[in-house]
Amino acid sequence: MALVHDLAGGKDCHHCRRINKSIATTEKKAEAATTAAQKALYMTVIRAHELAQKRPGGLRTVKSMKSGKMLDSKKSFMTLYNHEKTIDELQAVVSFFTKPSKVRFVRVSPLGEGKDLSNPKDVLNIAKKRGRNVSQYNVYEFKTSNGIYVLKTEVRVKNNKEFEIPYFLRKKE
Repeated sequence: MALVHDLAGGKDCHHCRRINKSIATTEKKAEAATTAAQKALYMTVIRAHELAQKRPGGLRTVKSMKSGKMLDSKKSFMTLYNHEKTIDELQAVVSFFTKPSKVRFVRVSPLGEGKDLSNPKDVLNIAKKRGRNVSQYNVYEFKTSNGIYVLKTEVRVKNNKEFEIPYFLRKKE
């Protein structure tokens, strides 16, 4: 995980200058890679950074999503990207942002689901989410060449309109 985040430039990837430098550094590492797995990792990181730079910002219409709208920005891309731990998950993030219409709605996950509401830390976490106008989570599935993935999105409400922000992605077990 540390390798991926080091390659990605940590939390400051939103700055184009750093992304450009990271791409150049990663391209050099890809050329020097000795195994196919290393090369695949570096090429995925490069592709992810290129995609991050091209994010249009603002809401994107995605008919297959329950709300019909998804926030498509550098920040939303890098938030999801920085949460992933494996090369397959990174490739799935790239795949999702390339074709978000491929998702299939599974269910609504209520705010606080799976949390211990007697734990003050969990209660505070839920309060922070409510402060960001999160009303619930939606759970989706989508297929890639590496398998089926589960994607969770935060559903937020702004000016009485719902939109979703990709939040969590894992390979389906």
